[in-house]
Amino acid sequence: MRFCEKLTKIRKEKNLSQEALAEKLGMSRQAISKWESGNSYPDMATLIKVAKVLDCTLEDIIDDDAIGNNKFEKNDKFNINKWIKEILDFITRTYNMFWSMKFKEKIKCIFELAIIVLILFLVSTLVGIFLKETIFQIFTFLPYPIYSYFSSIFKMLYVIFATIISTIIFIHLFKIRYLDYYVTVEDDEVEEKQIEKDKTENKNSNNKVYKEKKQEKIIIRDPKHTTYSFFSGLGKIVMFLLKLIVIFILFVAVLSFIFLSFSATVSVICLKYGLCFLGILIFVIGLLSINYCFIELMYRFIFNNRYNFKRIFIIFIIGLLVSGIGTGITFTEISKFDYKDDYKNVVLKLKMKDNLIYDELEYYSYDDKVIIDNSVNDILISVDYIEGYTPVLRESYENTYYVDVEVNNFNIIKEVLNDIKNKKIKNYSSYPYVIKSITLSQKNYNMIKDNIKLNNE
Repeated sequence: MRFCEKLTKIRKEKNLSQEALAEKLGMSRQAISKWESGNSYPDMATLIKVAKVLDCTLEDIIDDDAIGNNKFEKNDKFNINKWIKEILDFITRTYNMFWSMKFKEKIKCIFELAIIVLILFLVSTLVGIFLKETIFQIFTFLPYPIYSYFSSIFKMLYVIFATIISTIIFIHLFKIRYLDYYVTVEDDEVEEKQIEKDKTENKNSNNKVYKEKKQEKIIIRDPKHTTYSFFSGLGKIVMFLLKLIVIFILFVAVLSFIFLSFSATVSVICLKYGLCFLGILIFVIGLLSINYCFIELMYRFIFNNRYNFKRIFIIFIIGLLVSGIGTGITFTEISKFDYKDDYKNVVLKLKMKDNLIYDELEYYSYDDKVIIDNSVNDILISVDYIEGYTPVLRESYENTYYVDVEVNNFNIIKEVLNDIKNKKIKNYSSYPYVIKSITLSQKNYNMIKDNIKLNNE
């Protein structure tokens, strides 16, 4: 609770009016009014006198932050009315401060605040780009509809989170830069700004009241830079949004933990195919340890549990060490492999028709892969292919054919494992088949060329 609120509360509890309190203190009623409105703050000597008159301790009237007590009372924890009151008070003080400034000070204030807004916007944008290029990429393994849904929610949460954080930072910087150093006098009877002094303080023996000269920057009213209680509400919203974001990341971390566990199981089963799978197993175990550290940190953050950073740090370092060992073993074993293209061959037979179109004929004729053999009635296509891929002829349009492959994933996996066992590796996906030659008669060749020409027209 702030001084202005405490003073008003205790004064009313003592059944004292502002005039009565001012008379006991030897101050003007306007001074008491400004204290209670939060527009000025008494010096320490006056504070001691106020505490004596109100029969309370200094701790009872000084700002909570000034004595290290910034916890709200339980009754004020969800006091929306108090938050609204402080927001309105902030607006009032800002308005009074702004119109009490000289024109030059107003321009300077607006310029500085614009710079702060620009910096906060740039920082938020840069952080958003960083998250897009890092965190968002984690979701790319998901199907596109699910990825689109998660990324949209993630972006929305970040925008709200960044806006609230930027607002809190902006208001706090504005408060400590301006509001904490300006006092606005609202009493019409006072013609100039002045520091409140005890009426009994005399400059000479004639008992004349001493007034300070006009000063625009009066006193530091809030040297501890206390925050507004409505910030606690914003803070709770920020924390809620942050926990939602962490929940999304935790979901991905759990999925990756499941995937790594599956990979470790597969590596154990495949140990008979070579030591490289032992390296992969050790590497995956290290990743599982690292993944566990992140899961535990996020879990404890979400449920506000205490952290055991020492244990988590030790597990993390061990995970890095184990991953490094596994990587070394895997790399050493793979370096012993021979790269070898081991293709098999099959001849596909395309039955000749009058209106047949085979587009690949024109393309391969430039590579001298077309063989003219007048003894052949149909078109014979020789194809080299990798085990696991089955070359076939497909019809894209009516009487228009091309060579493609059917994929048998289980056969490919089996072929890969056998190659690893034999310490060899080959290209399994980029070029699964190669057309070696196309054999046909000259008559069929000319007929297909004419059909292609007519089709292009």
